[in-house]
Amino acid sequence: MAVWKPDRFGWSWMVALVLLSSPTMVKASPDVNESEHQPTNVYHDIGVTRNKIVTAQFECYQKIMKENPQSRQEAMCNRTWDGWLCWDDTPAGVTSEQNCPDYFQDFDPSELVTKICTESGNWFLHPVSNRTWTNYTLCNERINEGRMTAMNPFLFGPHRTWIVFGLPLHIFGESFSILKV
Repeated sequence: MAVWKPDRFGWSWMVALVLLSSPTMVKASPDVNESEHQPTNVYHDIGVTRNKIVTAQFECYQKIMKENPQSRQEAMCNRTWDGWLCWDDTPAGVTSEQNCPDYFQDFDPSELVTKICTESGNWFLHPVSNRTWTNYTLCNERINEGRMTAMNPFLFGPHRTWIVFGLPLHIFGESFSILKV
């Protein structure tokens, strides 16, 4: 009976097969510890998102129409709906803040959204589009960091053991196969 002796090509394929046979999918976040579980729904239904936004918009417009405008003696930005969040009347020169909406899977509701009321009592206009602008950039900043570090456990976790021990074992095995020739 013929015995299979792995050559250099065979050893390389075996090591690659072992390293790639156990895929690891991890999302890393510096703010979440082991006692906190934050489930994410990969297949987030767009209809649910749309319904949340439409409901928030409806409630905002009701609030805008229901509340009486204050007798204004100072400059103030009017309450408004920006497409995702409802903003109350804000005194001039103040930056208003609220938590990011939970409409989107890649938004972190613990982060802050900002909207600037200028000294003249108008909402800040974006310099490029010349339209009122709300800063949502922090809402998915850490989410992107989590995606970038998702491969770290793969590269520096249990697979490191295969790199540390498997490579010398491969070299050691090669030396024996060379000696037997």
